[in-house]
Amino acid sequence: MSSVEIEIVAYIAKDPEVKYTTTGAKVLEFSLPHENRKEETEWYNCAIWGEKRVDALGWLKKGMGVFVRGELVITAKDGKIYRNVNVDKMQVIGGGKQEDDSVPF
Repeated sequence: MSSVEIEIVAYIAKDPEVKYTTTGAKVLEFSLPHENRKEETEWYNCAIWGEKRVDALGWLKKGMGVFVRGELVITAKDGKIYRNVNVDKMQVIGGGKQEDDSVPF
C-alpha cells in the first residue's frame, strides 16, 4: 500500500468537532476547502488523532488560517469522492491564538 503526503493552506470551514471512535480514541475533525484549476471547490476532511493533540487544539475555530501536512486517503462512495487527511503537522497562520503559532506534533 502506498500513501501520498499532502500540504494544504486554507481557512477552517466550520468549527472543528471532537469525536470518539468505537474503541474510545479521541479525534478532532475539520474541513478545508481548495479551489482546483476548474474553479471547483474540493473539500479535504482533516483528522487529528490522540487525546493530548486534540486537547492542545481545543481553541481552533472556524475561519482560522492553517497549514496542514499529512497522509491523503481518497475514497469513493455512492458516486462521491472523499478526500481525508490524517494530519501529522499543523500550524496556525494569519491570526488565531498567536501569529504563526506552531503546534508541536
